[in-house]
Amino acid sequence: MNAKELMERIEGKKWNMIYWFSLFMGIVLARNLIEGFLEAGHELMRIEWLLLQYPLFYASIFLSYLLLLFVFSRERIERISKIMLMFFSVIILVPLIDFIVSGGKGYAIGYWFGGVQELAGKAMLLRELSGAPSVGQVVVVLLGAVLAAIYVVIKESSYLKGVITGIGFYIITVFYACLPMLLLIGFFGEGRALEFIQNDQKLFLLGGMLAGIYLFLIILQLLVLGYVYSREKLLEVLRNVRPLRALHYVLMVVIGVLLAINFSLQQINWSSAVFLCFSVFFAFQGSAGLNDFFDRGIDVVSNKERVLVKGVLTEREYKALIGLFFLLSVLFASIVGVNALILLFFCIALSVIYSVPPFRLKKFVLINGFVLALISLNCIFLGFAVQGIPLVFFPREIILLVLVVFTLGMNFKDLKDYSGDSREGIHNLLTLFGERNGKKVIGGMVFISYLLVPFILNELILLPFAVVFGSANFFFALKNREKLILLSYFLFVLIVIAFY
Repeated sequence: MNAKELMERIEGKKWNMIYWFSLFMGIVLARNLIEGFLEAGHELMRIEWLLLQYPLFYASIFLSYLLLLFVFSRERIERISKIMLMFFSVIILVPLIDFIVSGGKGYAIGYWFGGVQELAGKAMLLRELSGAPSVGQVVVVLLGAVLAAIYVVIKESSYLKGVITGIGFYIITVFYACLPMLLLIGFFGEGRALEFIQNDQKLFLLGGMLAGIYLFLIILQLLVLGYVYSREKLLEVLRNVRPLRALHYVLMVVIGVLLAINFSLQQINWSSAVFLCFSVFFAFQGSAGLNDFFDRGIDVVSNKERVLVKGVLTEREYKALIGLFFLLSVLFASIVGVNALILLFFCIALSVIYSVPPFRLKKFVLINGFVLALISLNCIFLGFAVQGIPLVFFPREIILLVLVVFTLGMNFKDLKDYSGDSREGIHNLLTLFGERNGKKVIGGMVFISYLLVPFILNELILLPFAVVFGSANFFFALKNREKLILLSYFLFVLIVIAFY
């Protein structure tokens, strides 16, 4: 069997996503564990680096290699990913080579830090000039570049493309190895960056930022891969994103952060706040996808533009997409900390019992609104806790406000689903009172929810605004204008924040 036949055999294997992901994580964890015991420190690395930062680093660089090989080999993405995963295991060789070459002492393996001149030396893989990279890193970088070049030569029968691919592989690797230092130099300048890396506590904080940056890079590369895989499917998925509804939950996180700042007068933890906003955004997309999956019977009648109804994605692809959304949400929350992760899991659990049988609480009038109010409140808790303040200090009037107002007001989401909900036996205000009277009831409850805000917050100066916005939303409900309901709601929230 020659090299080309071997490659074809590996690329032709039928692997599902769970199997592929398990192999990838196995390789990464093996590398990290071996590195921890064999490098100079001879100790297990911090758990957040082992399970979060480094897996995200390797996932991002893997996707970069994947895109590089796709550009020059013109092979299908899913086939390249299999052969790449097999050869990606060479990363395990780095600590093993260093351990052997150093006579059992091991080298300090990690990112490449230093000034501009020193980074240039590292980029040339000159250990004598800069004291790094390690021997194992040099060997594996060169080996990876050669393997990438050989793959393209076999696929395209072009030595020029092979050489360019090898150089591209080398550039990508050096970029990721130097990325933390490049970011520091870019933000602070070379002098302050060199001071920064001498502070272990600051370097630890940099680790959380890097995990977030890798996650953003992964998302961008996944979008590119999605476009490559199927432009039609990617565009349909993006059209299926409901930004205004997602913005509600993101706004709840922001409100929680503002409440915490007002309580403690501490400087805002911007990075954690941003990561939580993205976590909630993707959690909503996963929850909406889950709801759509079990609402297929409704959407056939009421929402024919949905991805599953149009048949753009298969059920298997759609389940994978839901899983991806939830995974991204969990990863963003994990960067912030354990408390954020626990609160996020509670949000996800509520969304599951809201949409999924046998509970499927969305079928029960008022209970469905109360569940959405609980999710909203939990998102505020997420933002409040990011400043490190115990929830026991959370304002009681805000809890009452969110639970009462959103339980009453969230019913507007059912306005366009009347036909489908009637068919599927969903009990909401429209199906109970009929479409015409149901809209009046929903509009009335939305109006009442606005009027309650000034009294619950004891800010009667908000009463004129509540009357105006409540009246407008009553009219919008009658006309089934969900977008205007949401936009006016966002404006009213900003007014409340300004006065509260």
